[in-house]
Amino acid sequence: MTVDHSGQVSGTQDLDGPYDGAVDLAHKIAASAGVQSCVASKWLGYALGLETVPQAALAPIAEGFIAGGRDFQGLLIDLVKSDAFRLRPAVLP
Repeated sequence: MTVDHSGQVSGTQDLDGPYDGAVDLAHKIAASAGVQSCVASKWLGYALGLETVPQAALAPIAEGFIAGGRDFQGLLIDLVKSDAFRLRPAVLP
């Protein structure tokens, strides 16, 4: 029995198109600016304790993550250096 491991991604910002197997799909996902921005957004949201992060706070962090070649160490450093993180309100118990 032959397994067809190809497929088609549609309805996305920058991933649309065919892929041939899991490795090819993983490369497409990793190269997606939309996915990279989403990763930065989720990390910032977690750090701030927010489900939705302010776009003004996200933009420089996401841009740095994308420009830095998806370097997670750089992402975390940029995140903790950001005003959004350093100047966030204290959480009271």
